Amino acid sequence: MSNGWSVRISLAAVVVAAAAVFAAGARSDFRPGMYTHGSCAGTAASRIDPVNFVFWDWGTADRAVNQTRAHAGWNDTSGSSQYFFDHGICSAMTAQRASSGTLSSRFHIRLHPIHWDATLRWTTIGDAHHEDLTYCGHAVDSNGANGSGFDQGRRELRMRLESGGHGWYSEFWGNTQNFQQCDGDYAGSDGYTVFSRAHEVNH
Repeated sequence: MSNGWSVRISLAAVVVAAAAVFAAGARSDFRPGMYTHGSCAGTAASRIDPVNFVFWDWGTADRAVNQTRAHAGWNDTSGSSQYFFDHGICSAMTAQRASSGTLSSRFHIRLHPIHWDATLRWTTIGDAHHEDLTYCGHAVDSNGANGSGFDQGRRELRMRLESGGHGWYSEFWGNTQNFQQCDGDYAGSDGYTVFSRAHEVNH
């Protein structure tokens, strides 16, 4: 990741464009890993999901959870644990929320807070995705005309938060690695990450 990231901006409100200019500037301490991992090995082989969502400004972990629940209705806490990297340090995820339980197809995100940044302030990152319940368990939707399950999950959460008054913009991170799911299909992100501005006050 570098200052050369391309930026795609919502045209919904002027405040969103202002947020994009603000956050695309110099960042003193925002260096998260671009994938979740199955272990702290931190290798390409241990990667599981692309990181594709950032809550920023008042984006503490508790606010990210609260605002995901309030606007998207993702209340379920079930799912496997994964690991996030921040400044090269591996940590187990802090929280997860899903639109329904493990016996259903659903939207799902794992969340982990990242170091304070002087530009972005508090941040929490996540791996929003849609997963189908298959014969082998959950499998992220394969790549297709509407994007993979990673693209669908990111889009759904972004739209729900936008409807609740949260400005957003997106950056191209290039984390497009394809991952084979348990049903044999492949799913990969288009490489964009949404930055959603978190409110100070919980709902």
